[in-house]
Amino acid sequence: LLPPASPHLQRRRQLSPAGQLSAQEAEAACALYTPLWSDVPRELSRWSAAGGIDLAVVAATVRKHSTRAKDAKGFAAGFRNGTAFVEPPKLRQVGHHAPLLFTYMRMLVHLQDSFQMPDLDMVISTVDRPLQLSVPPSASDHPVFRFCKTDSHSDLLIPIFHFHTKHYDKLLAKADEIHRSHPWDERTDKVFGRFSGYSRHASPKDSASPERQGASGEDICAASSRVTRVCQVRTHFAEWCASHASDFDVRLDNFKPMEYHARFKYLVHLDGQGLSSRLDQLFVMRSLVLKEDSGYRAFYHHLLKPYEHYIPFWRQRPEEALDALSWARSHDSDAAEVAAAGQQLAVKYLGGHARACYWYHLLREYAGLLMYEPGRGEAAGLLRGAVPAAEYLATTASAYEGGKHRVLLRNWAP
Repeated sequence: LLPPASPHLQRRRQLSPAGQLSAQEAEAACALYTPLWSDVPRELSRWSAAGGIDLAVVAATVRKHSTRAKDAKGFAAGFRNGTAFVEPPKLRQVGHHAPLLFTYMRMLVHLQDSFQMPDLDMVISTVDRPLQLSVPPSASDHPVFRFCKTDSHSDLLIPIFHFHTKHYDKLLAKADEIHRSHPWDERTDKVFGRFSGYSRHASPKDSASPERQGASGEDICAASSRVTRVCQVRTHFAEWCASHASDFDVRLDNFKPMEYHARFKYLVHLDGQGLSSRLDQLFVMRSLVLKEDSGYRAFYHHLLKPYEHYIPFWRQRPEEALDALSWARSHDSDAAEVAAAGQQLAVKYLGGHARACYWYHLLREYAGLLMYEPGRGEAAGLLRGAVPAAEYLATTASAYEGGKHRVLLRNWAP
């Protein structure tokens, strides 16, 4: 059982808008979560090996991945003397991504209020998958901040916006209650899953993203362009599960609330167009997660260990889910331990305080590689028409589309 006042929940209270933490204070407040950003040096290695990130690379990133570029869904931002600034994005261009951009802007304000942030320039994108292959790694690659990538991309991983829009910490706070309400031995001995019908989009040249084969080697992918293959991963798996209905309850309809999932011993996770954030929620259910080996990863996935926090499957074909289920049923106590470890990892490392600490350390290390002074000299005009992020949210964002996003901003939580 989770302790009622665990250390990470106590530490969370040390971060608040009441005052910025100095670098020394931040280290102490965030010490419990150090493994969470242990992979950041590797993520930045293509630039650190070359001596840093020059202005031309950052300028190119702004031009290509902010809304200065046609069809791009991202915005340029930065910190100046501890204050978060944003270059106003073209909101009509991003469509339904507008509130996602606002959510990330609000996170920058939270960082501004909580830490003494270094000066920097950056681009945050909300596109569902990484778009530019970076093989072999090069110092000229674009350091786009995004929630997902494969090892073939240069994107810098940040927590997905769903942590805020879906109020993840409220779910996380129920972890102990979920465990008490759904004892392992009383859960249904079946694999459960509910998914939207998104298709997988991947580059055929991305060696880090395994090619998806269907059951019995069926080809479930088709080229949609020269650079993208579309694979019917979820549709195919749901159809395959329908022929194994005694063991699998997996559908693309008949959706259930997340806590309903805790009724089952085994939950299946499939990525969508790119990375799916549902995995973050499934771990809280303290069920054994069967995780598709898709090649996509999030900011905390370096902490996940197969057979310790989850059971991998579909490295080649979906039938591997049968092997995973067979193992779980014949190793019931081990399966329960893996399920518990997954929940414990989520509780420790995926809460709002831990994520804020991750953001701070990522941006601090990134800022340390910039080979110019943000906001000065040649870089003075990099962010066009930049305004304080808090001001932008209080005016433009709050009024956008008739003020429909005010509730999202008002109820935002770290």
